[in-house]
Amino acid sequence: MKTLALFDFDGTISDYDSATLFYKSLYNNRFVFLYRHIFLCLPQIVAYRCNLTNYLPLKRKRLQIHIGVLSDDDFNKHLLKFQQVHLPSILKKSAIERINWHCNQGHDIWVVSASYDFLLSEWCRQLNIGLIVNKTVKKQHSCIFEGEDCNFSNKVHQIIKRINLCHYDKIYAYGDSEGDKDMLKLAHESHLNYFE
Repeated sequence: MKTLALFDFDGTISDYDSATLFYKSLYNNRFVFLYRHIFLCLPQIVAYRCNLTNYLPLKRKRLQIHIGVLSDDDFNKHLLKFQQVHLPSILKKSAIERINWHCNQGHDIWVVSASYDFLLSEWCRQLNIGLIVNKTVKKQHSCIFEGEDCNFSNKVHQIIKRINLCHYDKIYAYGDSEGDKDMLKLAHESHLNYFE
C-alpha cells in the first residue's frame, strides 16, 4: 500500500511564521523591523483588512521591503544563519516525530506551504521530503513573487499539479488554519491542530 503525508509548515510543523521570523532576523533593532513591516505596508494592510484585496499584495510588498534591498551576499549570509539557527528553534518536537514516523513507514512526505522556497527548500532537502511552496526570484534590488499564493484552494491545485494522487492508497494531511482546509479534504485521514 502506497501512502502520502501532506504537511502544512507555518503553525503546523513550526510554532511561528517562518517568513516573519526571517524578516525579524534581518534587523538588530525591533522598531526598525516594525516600521518596515507595518508602517511601510500600511496601504496593503488596510486593503487586506477591509477585504478589498487578498493577502498576496501585502506578501509581495513585504518581500520587496525586507529582501529587495539586500545584496546577494547579505541575503545569503542572513539566509544561512536563519537555516542553521532560527528555523530549528521554531520546529515542534511532536511534528518532527510525526514526520519521522511517516518516514520510517516508507511514506512519501510533502510540505505544502504558503511560505517561500528560499526559507524551506534546504530543510526539506536535508530530510529528503518534497516541497510545494511559493516561488520567488531574487535579483539585485528586488525579490519577485512568482504565481499565486500557495494557500487555500491553490494548495490543492499545486498538489494536483505535482503529485499523482491516484498512486496512493492512503493520504494523511496535517494543517492548522483555514488556509489548509481544502488540502485536508484531500486526505483519508486529516488532522487540524494535531501538534502541540
